[in-house]
This record gives sequence, C-alpha cells and structure tokens, in this order.
Amino acid sequence: MQPARNANIPVAGHVEPQFAAVVDAFVAGFDRHDEVGAALAVYHRGELVVDLAAGRRDRNSDAPYTRDTLQPVFSATKGITALAANMLADSRQLDLDAAVASYWPEFARHGKSEIPVRWLLDPINRACSDLTGRYPSSNCWTGRWSWVVRQGSGQGGVECSM
Repeated sequence: MQPARNANIPVAGHVEPQFAAVVDAFVAGFDRHDEVGAALAVYHRGELVVDLAAGRRDRNSDAPYTRDTLQPVFSATKGITALAANMLADSRQLDLDAAVASYWPEFARHGKSEIPVRWLLDPINRACSDLTGRYPSSNCWTGRWSWVVRQGSGQGGVECSM
C-alpha cells in the first residue's frame, strides 16, 4: 500500500520512484473533484510504472475500489475506437460502408441487415439504446459484455436520420 498524501484516502498499489508525483495527482482527484473511487495504470516503454487504486466502489458502499473493480467507461472509448476503426479502414481491413452484419451476422436481426459500420462509429447512434432512446444505467453494463452483444444482435430496428 502506498502512503496516501491525503490521510483519508488509502491508496493501494505500486509506483516506480520516478513517477511518485502521479500519486499526488491521483489523490487530488478525490480532494478537488469529489471522486469516490478510481484506479490508474500507466505503462512507460512497455513497463507498468503506476498501478494504483483508492476509494470506495460506490457512494453507498464501504467496499474498496480495487485495481480489479470493473468500471464502465462509456464515452472514454469513443476516441480510441474511432482511431482503431480508421486505422483498420486505412489498411483495408475494415470497410466503413460495409454492413455491420458482414462482420457480425447476428446483428442483421430485426431489419438491421443494411446498417453500415460507419453508423456504429457515429457518437449519436442509437444502436445501444432501446427503441425509445433510453439508455440502460451503468450498473447493467458493468462486466456484462455478453449481455451487451446479445442486446445488440437481438434489438429491433435502429432509428437513424442520416
């Protein structure tokens, strides 16, 4: 366990000495931004140099937030997904105009056979919402990737105004 700069927040994990200032920045998130729980891993030149966790799993629990706590990240993945998809498209491994069903056949159910890959990359798509536009709470997504896949392949038509 790392000694916390803020005595109220025990920080677990490991930090290489040259990255010790990261602990202060990590703890500052709790002090300045009312963070409840968080984990941080930093790799430098292929080596894990920071591996921290602190706080509670949620506001209503005393369960600790550990380095293994599952955390929904939602919008944080949009940038890296767009980058990866465009790199694949640039190398001709992904066709943005191809039907999603050409890569994921089950997605074609309920009239979705013609939806192109590029629509799933659009930040305002409704592929992960129900037909009323409501999105599930973060609690139902956490650690349930197989559920997300079943929902995406079994969901009815997707409304798009392209």
